[in-house]
Amino acid sequence: MLSGPVPNSYRLGPGDALVLVITGHVEFVHELQVTREGFVLIPQVGQLYVNNLTMERFNQLLRQRLGRSYLRPALQTAQLAARRPVGAR
Repeated sequence: MLSGPVPNSYRLGPGDALVLVITGHVEFVHELQVTREGFVLIPQVGQLYVNNLTMERFNQLLRQRLGRSYLRPALQTAQLAARRPVGAR
């Protein structure tokens, strides 16, 4: 369940959940959880440190990293699925 749109200035942190959608030569949807250490693990891409990144910067980084692992991903989007609990760091 998506928590709704967040501004590009929203900063990711531990406890946030993301939905990653890739279409093109490969198609998949993954739910990604930001760990307590601030990382997300993307299958066949690896671990990305996302703590305190804005959604805009995260999507830029995501495009760079996916381009290295997948042949011409046509569409890659990441949306916030659930915000971290209030008071979580």
